[in-house]
Amino acid sequence: MKYYYTIILAVLILAISILAFSAKPQAGLNIKEADVEKYSSSFDQQALQKILSDYNNLNDKSKLKPTDYYLLARTCEGLLSYYEAYDNEQEVTKIALLGTELAQKAIELDNTLSDAHRVLSRFLAKQLNWGNIYQLGPKVLDELDRAVKTDPHNYRATLGKVVVYLYAPPMFGGNVDLAIQKLNEFTDKYPAFEDGFLNLGIAYKVKGNTIKAKEIFESVLSRNPSNLTAKKELKIMNTSKP
Repeated sequence: MKYYYTIILAVLILAISILAFSAKPQAGLNIKEADVEKYSSSFDQQALQKILSDYNNLNDKSKLKPTDYYLLARTCEGLLSYYEAYDNEQEVTKIALLGTELAQKAIELDNTLSDAHRVLSRFLAKQLNWGNIYQLGPKVLDELDRAVKTDPHNYRATLGKVVVYLYAPPMFGGNVDLAIQKLNEFTDKYPAFEDGFLNLGIAYKVKGNTIKAKEIFESVLSRNPSNLTAKKELKIMNTSKP
């Protein structure tokens, strides 16, 4: 009988413990911008995906701040670069849509977040095609304009406005020579920002100056051996026929 009561007591203690654990408030997200920056720069797909998994597993999202949604969008941007480096178009499309949703939520809660406008512009640009270019194209440019207007010192937004000359069709203002000129000016002003050099290397490649393009990509890799975009571009040029 004593053994019987011991079992019942143990079951009750376990049940109380489970209830107490279930009732414990769920911790919110603790996203640090420095971590997102580090994981994105090192193309750490697992660490970036873990941030999104924590967000998806969060039962109560009502207490998330505008900056939380912005950093989640930046996390998506890091994953976007990762999937682009591997030409995984299916994942690129998925992460661009999720990033759009998160950036829009950040702006909805606080439209003064300059870089939220900039990152939204990038996600919208990934969704551009000839069927929606007249509808979506102006929105891409509008978000970049809002980003710069909100914070004239946002160098990422400044770069975004420059690369429009590189990626836009000529009929919409694309001009490779002007892109090279402005990207050189940008990299002189912001020598620590890798994306400026990556786009400059791509611009030289588009222009046909593969020697200069290789030099730039190799320089990026010498500073950051984890940069998958630079590795990808060098691999393409090294394996392509002269």
